[in-house]
Amino acid sequence: MLVGHTGAINYLDNDDHQLISCGNDCAMLWDMNTLQVTKRIDRVMNQAKLNGSNLYFASDNELFLCDVRTDAIQSIYTATEDVNEFDVHYNSKFVGFVDDDGKVTVLDNRTYKPFKNFKNGHSNIASCFKFRPTSPWQCITGGFDCFIKSWDFSRAALQSEYSAISIASDTFNPPFIYSIAFDRTGNKLAAGLGDGKLCIFTEFGRGKPKLPGNLEILEKHSWSISGLAFDNDILYSIGIDKKLIKWDREPIITALDFKLNCITISSAKIFVAGTADSKSQFNIHIIDK
Repeated sequence: MLVGHTGAINYLDNDDHQLISCGNDCAMLWDMNTLQVTKRIDRVMNQAKLNGSNLYFASDNELFLCDVRTDAIQSIYTATEDVNEFDVHYNSKFVGFVDDDGKVTVLDNRTYKPFKNFKNGHSNIASCFKFRPTSPWQCITGGFDCFIKSWDFSRAALQSEYSAISIASDTFNPPFIYSIAFDRTGNKLAAGLGDGKLCIFTEFGRGKPKLPGNLEILEKHSWSISGLAFDNDILYSIGIDKKLIKWDREPIITALDFKLNCITISSAKIFVAGTADSKSQFNIHIIDK
């Protein structure tokens, strides 16, 4: 267990050498070998992502770039509304994000200016953004309009979309798109919904059918799925129902005593964190695979 935060922890990321944790109090950089804090940044961050010696992070409506070897922090873009999720392209040439206004933006990482202008995005809050691994011009977004959308960002063009309303349960929780994740090949896309459903999309795009392609729906969460992470071919999901689920041949459910907000997986460990009932419980939990 990693102790240090005094507020809810909203995001985790790691590169097998360092772990970044973003909380309502601050952000902390941890050494993965010693599990000690190496840097504290006194900013509230929506999200952070490690990319070599660079740390990208979002705070309110701004994107920043920090060199973790120094204290230098550079503001690279200011959006009109809060940035909800961003991703760094696998070739590091682009940074893409979505915001509260439903807008989709992809920045050229050399100039930090929009690469293309997206005329349309989501009709409600846009919550999720991921570049598709091994696909140079494709990104996926999700939003509180309950749509998952596939884009060719070289043309800022919508390729296909899928409405989760079509599989909505008769519950008080709409199927907002709360989390998305790709496996390392980019052939499998997982989406966690507000009603607890987990959607697995395969066989879509890249000359194959449009979304949804082949769709599998899994139901083990009783409330919103707040985070997803692949470990090779194995998917892990977390929820505000306090469950961590490993989706192996049979689902393996671990019940925790706090609402889970975020997950990241290293080569050896699973790290989860979230919202607890007391300040003494705002810790990062480490779980063996």
